[in-house]
Amino acid sequence: MKKNQQLSIRQHDCPIDLNQNHTEDLQKSQTSLGLDKGGAGDGKPEDDFPTDECHNRDIGRDVFNGCATIIPFGYAIRTENMRLNKIVNELKKINADTFPNACGTLLRALFELSAKVYLEKQDGSNHTSDEFESAIRQAANGLRQQGRIDNSQHSAICKDIDNLRKIFNGYMHNTEGYPSSEALKNFFQVPSQKFIQECLR
Repeated sequence: MKKNQQLSIRQHDCPIDLNQNHTEDLQKSQTSLGLDKGGAGDGKPEDDFPTDECHNRDIGRDVFNGCATIIPFGYAIRTENMRLNKIVNELKKINADTFPNACGTLLRALFELSAKVYLEKQDGSNHTSDEFESAIRQAANGLRQQGRIDNSQHSAICKDIDNLRKIFNGYMHNTEGYPSSEALKNFFQVPSQKFIQECLR
């Protein structure tokens, strides 16, 4: 494998190079979400995590605009699962531009574990050993059947499961490829934001 090999993620069938700056594409995909302020866990920044513009109390309607973290501090998302609350808290505090590898690993964990937590709440079984693709597809199917995601959101998740698995595994196991902070931010917004939020409800 060549050095600095580029990993890519598809967004609506358009390749997104994880080693390129896609600020313009990111801005085009952003919408005014009008989300409530609040955080996971206790919602308080810890001393060993520097604050940034995302932590400003005067956040506008689009909490993602100009944010340095994967999940904006003002984005309301929490769950009864304490481990996932801690992952969400960390993704609200770690600067993705400075620590893209840490953020990529945490985002992969959040995406997969959210699906498994959802499945365990639905059937009471232990889904720890479920494969990535199986867990995501089962959760997406369940959410669509319950009317919690629509057909387009379901398709956006399911059509790229294998590609996402390879990319997320690359964050963990590839010795030369590395994630881009802009691609990570873009991935959380579209298509995984709604999926993760509904899994954690």
